[in-house]
Amino acid sequence: MKKKLMIMSASIGFGHDKAAETIKSKIEEKDRNIEIEIIDFMDIMQPSISKLIKRSYLKMIHTLPSWYSLLYSATKNIKAQNRAIDIANYHINREIVELLRKSKPDMILFVNPLPSNIVPSLMKKGRIKIRKSTLVTDYAMHKGWLNEEIDCYFVGRKEIEEKILRASSRKPEIHITGIPVEDKFMMTVNKKDIMQKYEFNVETPTMLVMGGGLGLGSIKKTIMMIDEIESPMQTIVLVGRNEKLKKALKEIKFRDDHMVRVLGFCDNVHEFMSIADLLISKSGGLTMTEATCKKLPVLIIDPIPGQEVINAKYFDRLGTAKYVDDIKNLKLEIINLIFVNPKRREKMEKKCEEVMQPEAANEISEIIITQIREQ
Repeated sequence: MKKKLMIMSASIGFGHDKAAETIKSKIEEKDRNIEIEIIDFMDIMQPSISKLIKRSYLKMIHTLPSWYSLLYSATKNIKAQNRAIDIANYHINREIVELLRKSKPDMILFVNPLPSNIVPSLMKKGRIKIRKSTLVTDYAMHKGWLNEEIDCYFVGRKEIEEKILRASSRKPEIHITGIPVEDKFMMTVNKKDIMQKYEFNVETPTMLVMGGGLGLGSIKKTIMMIDEIESPMQTIVLVGRNEKLKKALKEIKFRDDHMVRVLGFCDNVHEFMSIADLLISKSGGLTMTEATCKKLPVLIIDPIPGQEVINAKYFDRLGTAKYVDDIKNLKLEIINLIFVNPKRREKMEKKCEEVMQPEAANEISEIIITQIREQ
């Protein structure tokens, strides 16, 4: 008899959704007797509320990051989940209960803090007993991820395990697996072949500039700083779904000895990471994990306040990245790592190899398969 796994994400940012797809693919590869359904928590809410949450989130991180930082800090050490659950009770209690009774999953895996925080308590109120696991997709631990009803957590580092155990009276099962990425980020590739495929010069330093799926951060300012460097350079700029930014960047005239390729949302980021000498990006959990698996040093700029700042400081301490907290220093950091002190960049590459957790997707999928078979 087939077992059923529900993976619940929330379409606020793309890292959570990619983690959901990675786990789904890996489990299907290992066990065809498990049916997997990915649910977007935002689709369960009333459309007006869903739009309000997304719009408010984007407005804060785009134009009012200090507000987001205050909100993150304010909810870090209080039981904000009780208030969130009260709001959810009013709006989506019936929808959640009906969804679960109709779908009848044997297990739920949460990959976003919003449903991980709210849904388990609603399940308890509705007397629905299903095994509940949470995959924390950041290297920071916020109480938004926590709920006493969660049976199992998958986390990226030891410190998160310790925080969960301190905050939870129930003492859930915790696995320090790392954050899962697609297999293609672990594949060994021929850099020269990929360079030729995309018509890049093998001898010219290559920068990869990213702003996540939404094309956030000082991307324009970054590539203008790179263009000030008086040596041949080639830059790949990934702006995600930010079509307005893509159009603006394509209209810029760059130095004759600088090649700049501006691209939108794409599924070959692993190839661009394979040929880049440096990644310049904000510090989303999945992006940092992918870069580490590709042994690609990162200059971190414009992290989203809260979890991404913690991610930035964490990878800076590990030595795989440099957190550039003032973008005015970015040009000097690039020149230093590419031209002045390339040995330092090589050291960062070696650190990536030391700390990478390439088996995260395999490990998580094996544990879930074992757990769901026992239900």
